[in-house]
Amino acid sequence: MRCSLCNRMLKQPDASSPHSALSLFGSPRKLRPMLRRPVVLTRYCCGLCGTQWLHDADPLQPVGQRWICLERAASVLAPLTIRLSATIAPSVC
Repeated sequence: MRCSLCNRMLKQPDASSPHSALSLFGSPRKLRPMLRRPVVLTRYCCGLCGTQWLHDADPLQPVGQRWICLERAASVLAPLTIRLSATIAPSVC
């Protein structure tokens, strides 16, 4: 279950900065999707509820940055982790 700060971020996915309980999880990765400029993906984890977040930013275009809620999944490619973690007690990163 998400905390109130994470719920607020869901309503504003284009917020430029994370809420105070988010901490950097790993190191930022620079990716170059086909036919697009490179983007920087940074993972964050909420210290209150354990929700995983992905920050998608174009370094050349500060407008349009997005926060993607991964719930408890480790990545956008692993949605199964969300279902599995629903049966396990929530853990903080």
